[in-house]
Amino acid sequence: MSDKVYTVQDYKSGQPRWCPGCGDHAFLNSLHKAMAELGVAPHNIAVISGIGCSSRLPYYVNTYGFHTIHGRAAAVATGAKVANPNLTIWQISGDGDGSENLAKNIQRESLKNQLIETGVYSKIFSDWNDLTEDILKTKVALESKITPTELEPKTPKDVDNKIAAAQNDVEFQRLKAKLDDLRARRDKIVSGELNDYYFGQARFAATPALATAFVDDLGIHNFTKVRYQKDFDQLTSDEKVVIKEEYEKYSKSTEKTKVFAAYDLFNSLNESIAQDLVAVSQKTVDLSKAYAPGETIQTNRIKNIDKEIANLKAQIDEAISKLPEGVEINEEVSELQTKLQLTENYKDFLVKRHEFGLTQELSEEGRKVLARPDTFIADNEAALNTYANSYIDFLNYLKANSLYTDVTDVDLVALMKSYFYINGFTEGIAAANWEKAINTYIERTEGDSVGYESMTLGIANDLAVFQDIVSKGDINQIKTAYQNLLQSDGLVNLSDFLGQSADEILAGIIPRISGRTFIDFINDVADLKSEIKVSPAYELLEKFAVSTNGISQNIVNLIVKEYNSYLNSDSLEDYIINNKDALTRLKETSRFIDILNSLVIASIDGGYNTQINKFKKKLAKDLLAEIDAETAVNMSSDLKAIKVRLDTLINIAENNNAQKIREQKDIAINMRQRFTNLLLNNENSVIKDKFASLFNLDLNQLIAESDFPSGEIKESNFKEFEEASIRLETKIYQLIDDQKLSNSEIVDRITSLFEPTSLITARPTKLARDTEAITDYDQAVYLLSLIAYPSANFYNNLKTVITDESFNKAPIFSQEYAIRLIHATSERKDLFNEFVKYLSAKAKATSDDSYIQNKSQLLNFIATFGGAGTGKTQGVAYVLRKMMPAYKIVTVAPTRKQTDRLSAAIEHDGLSYTKAELIEQILGKQISESDINKIVGSDEIPTYTLKDLKLNPATMFAETENRIIFIDEISQFSKIDLELITRWANKNNILIVGLGDYKQNSAYIFYENARRNLGIEDTYFTRTPNLTAPLRPNNIAKYDNYTILNSILDQTWDKYYDNPSMLESEIDLLTKQILSENSIKLKYFETTETFGGEKFINSSDEVPKIVEKLSKLSSDIAIITDNPAKYTAINNVKVVGLDSVQGDEFEFAIIDKSWKDTSGKHYLTLKDLYTLTQRSTKGTIIVDNGVSLDLKLNTINDMTSAGSIEVSPEQISDFKDWRTKLLENSPESIDYEEVNPNPIVAEPVIPTSEQNIKPRVEPTPEAEIVSESPKEPVRQASVEPETKNTVAEAQSKQTFNSNTGEQPPVTDQNPVHAPNVEQSVTPPVDILEEVPQNIGITDNPLNISKWNDIADFYLNNLWNYDQATESSLFNILGIKGKLAAPKYIRALNLIAAYFKYGYYKNPREIVRLGQALNKDRAMGRAFSELETALKTKPTFEVIPYDNGRRGLLVAKIQIKDKTAQIPLLFTTPRFGIYTGDFTIGSYAKFTREGELTTVDVSNFNTSALNKGGLFSSYGKLVSLVVRKSDWQDHIKWVGNTFEADSRNYAFMYQNRGNTFMLFSADPLVSQKEFEAHLKAQVAEDGTILNTVQNDPRIRLIGINSVASLDNIIHTAINNVNLFNAQRKAGDKNVKVRNNLNRERAGQLISLAYFSPYKSTILFRLGALLNTQSGYTNAIRVTYEDKVAQADRGNVTERIVTMENGQYVVNGKTYSDFDSLLNTEFGSFDPNQMLMQTGYISRVGKFEFNDPSFMIYNIFADFVGKTEKLQEHIENNPNFKQGIYVFDDAVKVVPGSQFYYEVDTANKLYSTNASNLIGNDFIIDYDKIQVNPERAIQEDLQRQKINKINEAFKQFGVNKQITNIDLLESTVNDVNNEILNKVTTPNYTIIQIVGDSNNPEIVMKEIKDDLTPMLKNLFKQAYGENPDDVTIISRNNLKFVPFLVSLNNNSKNFVLENKDGVYSIREFNTMNEYIELRDYLNSAKDLYKSSPNILMYLKALMQNTEVTETIASTYYNEVSTNETLNELRENVQKYLIAKLENNEC
Repeated sequence: MSDKVYTVQDYKSGQPRWCPGCGDHAFLNSLHKAMAELGVAPHNIAVISGIGCSSRLPYYVNTYGFHTIHGRAAAVATGAKVANPNLTIWQISGDGDGSENLAKNIQRESLKNQLIETGVYSKIFSDWNDLTEDILKTKVALESKITPTELEPKTPKDVDNKIAAAQNDVEFQRLKAKLDDLRARRDKIVSGELNDYYFGQARFAATPALATAFVDDLGIHNFTKVRYQKDFDQLTSDEKVVIKEEYEKYSKSTEKTKVFAAYDLFNSLNESIAQDLVAVSQKTVDLSKAYAPGETIQTNRIKNIDKEIANLKAQIDEAISKLPEGVEINEEVSELQTKLQLTENYKDFLVKRHEFGLTQELSEEGRKVLARPDTFIADNEAALNTYANSYIDFLNYLKANSLYTDVTDVDLVALMKSYFYINGFTEGIAAANWEKAINTYIERTEGDSVGYESMTLGIANDLAVFQDIVSKGDINQIKTAYQNLLQSDGLVNLSDFLGQSADEILAGIIPRISGRTFIDFINDVADLKSEIKVSPAYELLEKFAVSTNGISQNIVNLIVKEYNSYLNSDSLEDYIINNKDALTRLKETSRFIDILNSLVIASIDGGYNTQINKFKKKLAKDLLAEIDAETAVNMSSDLKAIKVRLDTLINIAENNNAQKIREQKDIAINMRQRFTNLLLNNENSVIKDKFASLFNLDLNQLIAESDFPSGEIKESNFKEFEEASIRLETKIYQLIDDQKLSNSEIVDRITSLFEPTSLITARPTKLARDTEAITDYDQAVYLLSLIAYPSANFYNNLKTVITDESFNKAPIFSQEYAIRLIHATSERKDLFNEFVKYLSAKAKATSDDSYIQNKSQLLNFIATFGGAGTGKTQGVAYVLRKMMPAYKIVTVAPTRKQTDRLSAAIEHDGLSYTKAELIEQILGKQISESDINKIVGSDEIPTYTLKDLKLNPATMFAETENRIIFIDEISQFSKIDLELITRWANKNNILIVGLGDYKQNSAYIFYENARRNLGIEDTYFTRTPNLTAPLRPNNIAKYDNYTILNSILDQTWDKYYDNPSMLESEIDLLTKQILSENSIKLKYFETTETFGGEKFINSSDEVPKIVEKLSKLSSDIAIITDNPAKYTAINNVKVVGLDSVQGDEFEFAIIDKSWKDTSGKHYLTLKDLYTLTQRSTKGTIIVDNGVSLDLKLNTINDMTSAGSIEVSPEQISDFKDWRTKLLENSPESIDYEEVNPNPIVAEPVIPTSEQNIKPRVEPTPEAEIVSESPKEPVRQASVEPETKNTVAEAQSKQTFNSNTGEQPPVTDQNPVHAPNVEQSVTPPVDILEEVPQNIGITDNPLNISKWNDIADFYLNNLWNYDQATESSLFNILGIKGKLAAPKYIRALNLIAAYFKYGYYKNPREIVRLGQALNKDRAMGRAFSELETALKTKPTFEVIPYDNGRRGLLVAKIQIKDKTAQIPLLFTTPRFGIYTGDFTIGSYAKFTREGELTTVDVSNFNTSALNKGGLFSSYGKLVSLVVRKSDWQDHIKWVGNTFEADSRNYAFMYQNRGNTFMLFSADPLVSQKEFEAHLKAQVAEDGTILNTVQNDPRIRLIGINSVASLDNIIHTAINNVNLFNAQRKAGDKNVKVRNNLNRERAGQLISLAYFSPYKSTILFRLGALLNTQSGYTNAIRVTYEDKVAQADRGNVTERIVTMENGQYVVNGKTYSDFDSLLNTEFGSFDPNQMLMQTGYISRVGKFEFNDPSFMIYNIFADFVGKTEKLQEHIENNPNFKQGIYVFDDAVKVVPGSQFYYEVDTANKLYSTNASNLIGNDFIIDYDKIQVNPERAIQEDLQRQKINKINEAFKQFGVNKQITNIDLLESTVNDVNNEILNKVTTPNYTIIQIVGDSNNPEIVMKEIKDDLTPMLKNLFKQAYGENPDDVTIISRNNLKFVPFLVSLNNNSKNFVLENKDGVYSIREFNTMNEYIELRDYLNSAKDLYKSSPNILMYLKALMQNTEVTETIASTYYNEVSTNETLNELRENVQKYLIAKLENNEC
């Protein structure tokens, strides 16, 4: 949009020549106003018109214009827009322009009006314009394929070749076909061939009855079917994308547009269904002779009852109105009210009853024929026979009147169910009753049934299966089942024995019905039904489905199946549509019926189709269906009846499906009440008063304080109830915890509430919605869990886990409660161990049974049991792992496969072991028979236990780690295994959590060559209640079978709990009895394409064929067998032996085993069958081998079980949300800070200016900075205290700047993604808040207590010192064995801080210390006795330490009548009571070594940075977030530097966007105090004095987020994609996110270019420059030559673009990029270069791309391939420590102005801070009270110390002593420092004089000592310390040759003194020098008499200048005196050597 504001006048042109009063004037005027309002510049607008008056309009607007020809305005407008997309196009057309031909084809004016009214008239033109535009675009695209580009040759031959090649191109052919289709449609419109289409569109839009079914949302599946005749789920992914886009457009379109879209669907279906509709209509009849149209029994009768209820209410009102005043009721009113109540009850009955409910109501004529009873089951045999006879009559009636029946015959189902019920064959005992019936028949015919038992049971089971099939009412299945029954083995054998036919036998066994044999009745029904057709509406539905999808949908079968399932469900609540796909198809069918009904309405003679057919006849097109009105009404009625039934089924099923979740809510509500009610005032609290008395609790008061809601607890007030429960439980925990009871005391009191036997049996409570009582065992465990761990803490921990977005499970009550108990056990293993010991002891005391006496106790162990899929691992173990991050977890299972499955389920990637591997770890071997004790009791029944064995330590755990081991399939661990593991666990403080199913086969051992069943049931242990049924999807048949078998085993276990000493034989008899009372029918479903459930087969010969079939369904098939060799020839299966199968899991399993080993042992057989069937998840084939007869069970094919019970993700999410909301306001955890909502915080004693003993002797140092080049990636904000760089110095080196001398540029990126926030130009520099290093400093060292001294003591000596000190907390509290050294040290540090920082002055601060200790449970317990002691005032005393050399200041408190001491600080050796204060003497700080340390942000206590855990941290990272307005007007610049008084704002500027971690020297600092520290200091005038409060305890450390190049690229791609998506969605203000700045991006691009990947980078750069857009893309190359200008560097910048394949810089072109760089930049260092991408703006300025776009443009091809490039980048010194990126600021720190919390998820952090330093303290030496005699001695000693310290000060030595014994070492230290710095031969040292009793120090001057000077000069010059130096000649210190010894090597050097300046250099002529020196010393007599020679030689040896005179004299003398020849030769040799070595 232009910046200029345009007016209406700017768009006007010329004088319009239209007639006065013409509407075109008004239109033109409006157009001018619209253009002015839009504000588009006139030169950017074009107005296109056709012909006619209106088309003169372009002449009257001041824009571009085009007056075209008739009908072509749209085409020209389209072409103009395509050619210049930037133009705003207006097209002007009148009603005669372009549509005249169409209008002629639509001749009738009435039709035209209708078209206009419905919007179709404009739709014709819209279609025409769209078509024209599409043709034009397609044609342009097609021509572009055959048109040569500018660079391609254009000879005729070349053009022909290009055309030929294009014509073979697939895309060209597609475009050509599309163009042909478009032109064909255009021709059809022009010719009138689509007149029927457009007329139909108008009629459809004007007929709501037709449009409604289509305009309503169809759903994407129906949309796909009706538009494309395809199944959406069968589409390819690409097809689905297209359909989704179309459907979204359809569903979001406006109503008018949606009508047009709906019409296309309607028209397509109307044409496709025409023939079928006519054909079916001929079969439709009026059903009113038999049925009431559209009514079901339920809707009809409820409608009548509602009328009756309304009438009764009116009668009651009238009767009451007539009562005398004061009389409220009389007999008439009472009678009417009773009648009303009965009527309403009957309505409720009708609503809930379901069998007849959906049956079509009989008409009056129908009721005269069919005597259908009111109840589904007839009352007696007479009523049944009447019903049966009338049913036959009704079938004849339907046949005679050519009526049809429903697909599901409800009356036949009702008759069959009534028949079996009246004759005594009820469900559950059917087989037993059939067996009686068979025996009765045999006795009647043979006189006795003895000897026939083996046959009768089989026949009885077959008849039970037959009964099940008959009850479903399918006549064809009944007949088939009867034929199968006739041919069954049992009946054939009985027939042979009796000599009677099978028909005769069955006729005698199966009761008669209505005077006929059963089969005669069935045959009569079948014959009649074969001549009666079902409703043709079903046929129409099926045909419609075929026409929309091309294949049969089997809709009728689906409806029949679901209706039968509904009829056979026990109650309305039990009906569920288990198969999700089936439910979806039923819903689609319901929608289809609405559509189909619309098509039927359209087909009524004279209606819609009749009108459209008039056009179709003229056009010779196929006609639409036309049927008479009566037939159409009948068809519509039939369809509506089907829809009513379908919709009702769907509603019932969905409501019941939701009840699966509803049930879990009900369970939670009920069971939570049941447990809490134990403590409340109601009938369930039978232990409440005794419990309260035992633990001295005022429960009534606690209950009142907990605020329980009143009234019945329902879902509406359950939240308040649970919150109150948690409050009550937590208060109970606190009060009992305060009593400090021992474990045995707690267990004794809890167990005294119950009968011991009820606890010993450990009967679990069934967690259900109807459970009314909790077993004694579970009551006891619940109470123990309350005492073990605070309830509030548990639920808050749980809330943290389940509210995480990644948590996608439904946290049902049984799982949650198991988690709670296990969590409590982990906290108090000792307490629950005591409970197990009690169970064991009580059992043994009450029974002499040897089995009871030798049951083992499993300590440090808890188990949770449940069947497959009940959530043991994914529901319980997974959540526990999430809740217990501090625990080191190990997973264990019998096999590696099972272990891996467990680890995967809980997302554990740590250690895991198989059972054998774990035993090997514990024992060093496997358990052998010699390790087992066999014990034979008086009953001669042997038991087995593990001997005492030597156990290995738990080396898989670190010493300080919390430990937990999850063991899956715990039932496969024998008693011996468990004894070993738990003994080891107890020894090593490990919690074992067992997960399994105790109903599966027990574990065993082999002893004396025999198998001994010996499992977990033979032990005492802690357990949770059993987990209930799963919520995850289950095969229905599998689930039902599991439920059946599980129920039988449950009944057995219930009896076992009553008598745990039951023998195996007794258990077996019990199981046999339960089996005989129940008819077990296991379900399966089977078709040619499916199978599931459990099915028996007669022979293993069938297995190969079954494997062949199952292989088509799955590749996960196993044959489980006791004879694996039998199946080696079968492929595609896994053959598994029985010994190794338990715990395995397969989709399908085939079981073939002999049951002989358990034959007759019903319990073991049933358990074995249960175990083996649980091995499959989908289906099991069981080779019978006699097991069905042994257990009296059979299997039935039940197709209604062929689905999955599936709770949708939405339902799971809803349940999770429900549970989360219940916990959202749960009471606060008590172990966290600020339990007291408004604690009084005692401030640390920080001296004010008045309190300081002496004023500061140093000014506040400058803000600490370590400068950083922008190319150096160190993002540290940590500094050494000694750092002296100023802000200005750092700034001068910080970034590139082409405008030298001006303020550096500020980027506009936003690293923290907060509004209007700026980031640092470079990564964070080493800078911190302005912190003075010392506060309250005194020049008296006696008052200073150094942090380093006490820290060193705590870390290295405290543990041993306190163990050896009788009065230590270690010994008085008995810490030994309770805490390891690290925890003890950490605890003492907390307690010491309580005193040092002054918290002890406020008694309420005991809470703060208690909370800190209790964060670690072990610490909290170990120091639990402190609270009472700390309530009294402590005494502080300085005691001797280190033989009296130092004083140790301790706090003394009274505990248990003993005085305990806590070390606080070191002092000077003055001993006595201290009465002064503790004053902080320095700020917390840290040192930096340059190397980076990885920081675990989430676990600061164990961080390497926090040695010993002495410091605390904020727990969150923070980022400094400032806006430009915060600093830009406050920074004062001088050239490139800041002025000193603006350093606080410079800090903000330097560190904006940087990340920090807060630590505190005071470990008791609260979170609020950390937050208070981050509040800025602001002066009265608003000036920012500091961004923090400078709390001396707290300090910031710079910390950096490190990312790999691959991560940076991924992030950039995501940022760009998100940006594009948001822009596409219409957000024009969105900005792209960046995780690094543009300088860093430029460095990465440059480094990548100068890497082995140059060609790839160059390609990407070239591609970017070549990319066509609205702007010219460009690259900014910047080089900083730091050699050229030492302070800031000389910056060169070039902007590179591309033209015609050539790189362009300032008008110069280059063919390759390297040439460009070499020419433009000359010799350069690649490390100093940046390459940044961007574009040239319209004003010719280079604009940067966002960094994310830079990375995206250049590195997108490197995703997943950055390893080598990363290495190359990290080899660069600028990136040696990694690539640093920005953090995301999440929210402002409470109370802070500039600091935001940082999102640390999935990030690595590091810092260069290496050593944290706490606060020094100031101790008032004079406040140490000593005895007088000692005080005199100490005063004398102090005078000596002060005298020495004064001398130190006078000497300028920065040393002070506090103890005279330290004098010698201190002087040595000072002198060593002096010697290490001297660079002259003369210096001064300190010397001790006087005797030892009265020492003094003096200054001693040392002269001409060369050795220290030479060593220091060498170190300065060469950077190394020499081992030694040897002086060759001193030469009056003018020229001193010397040897340096270094690393066992020596080298020659010389010291030179020039004008008093000393320097050293290498001396290569040393050997010749020594030779000459030695010669001259030996030959002095030759030349000593010649002064000239002596002067020459002296100058030569001292390397000084020689005058010409002396030299000439020397040469004359040596040349003329032969005695001096040797002298001359030696001197000459030396001089030549010097020349050769360039040393003259």
